Amino acid sequence: MLYFFQMLAATQKLEILRIQKELTQKEVSLRTGIAQANLSRIEKGKQDPTLSTFLKICRALEVRPSEVLEEPSTEPPLHLTRSSLERIAKGVLDPSLELSPREREISELLRILIPDLESRRRRLSAKKIYSAWYQLKKRAPEELIRTLVERVEDERSRKKARAEKDYQELVADIRKRLGKA
Repeated sequence: MLYFFQMLAATQKLEILRIQKELTQKEVSLRTGIAQANLSRIEKGKQDPTLSTFLKICRALEVRPSEVLEEPSTEPPLHLTRSSLERIAKGVLDPSLELSPREREISELLRILIPDLESRRRRLSAKKIYSAWYQLKKRAPEELIRTLVERVEDERSRKKARAEKDYQELVADIRKRLGKA
């Protein structure tokens, strides 16, 4: 029974690794000679791979089998200070902002995940979005991710309000100057 749970987790890891490497099932199928339908069933945990199939998939994904089979890391989840949360939220909206490497990494992942950001010029692939989600989930618990997204939305609202206030002040200044002319 324990083997079943380990294989289920391993096959799910194979799917995540494939998505991370931005490969389709069809591409992995071509690299391995394994039918795409079988890959799909393996990734969904509906079919156990043979050892040779498992090794072929690992080679195609360029990962060591031990990476797929090892237990998840037991390192403590990411904890951020309030000021760090605020900097990350501002960094999501302003990529030029000076951030620590860890804050920069998180802000870049959030920029991919949060829809309708002004900085998003092109449509992102589902693979890139899934990969970003996986990377973020590895670094932070869902509650922290939710908090970060809320901070970004709050910062976006504050930024819009500041821009509107600046615009209104500019219009008032122009009207005042025109009235004096």
